[in-house]
Amino acid sequence: MRREALFVLLLGLILAAGLLLALNVTRYPQSSIAEKSSGDITVRAEPANVRAGETVHLKLIVNGPSTYDNCSPATFWATDVRGRKAWVSGHFWVCATHQLGVIASGEQQTFATDWPTTGMASGAYTVHGVFLQSLAKPGDFLPSENLPVLSVTLSR
Repeated sequence: MRREALFVLLLGLILAAGLLLALNVTRYPQSSIAEKSSGDITVRAEPANVRAGETVHLKLIVNGPSTYDNCSPATFWATDVRGRKAWVSGHFWVCATHQLGVIASGEQQTFATDWPTTGMASGAYTVHGVFLQSLAKPGDFLPSENLPVLSVTLSR
């Protein structure tokens, strides 16, 4: 009788483990978020742990007061563990005129883009970015990076 009960219990545990694996909830929860702030700027990657081939949603949240180049306000890129650029957000439009975007005091503006990870190797990546807080004029020094850096992990 004890052996049968033990057998049924073991069988139940094996079935439950198989179900968890089938539902894909054991390795990386999809609810993970990487988020860092610096001053009035917050950068978020969701999810921070994702299977290669899925999408990471990136957001830059700016609290006013602030100004920005509304033609190309934010650019994101990801580097692999060797520091090589593995992905760059695609903001390749041409603006006939540049205008200054304004975020009033007490207001918030969100700039978002998606990072498709299809075809990328599994591993650790860092997400970098730049936010152009003013209009670029000839001779202006543009920052190469001024956003907090986030970590994202791709798995197979």
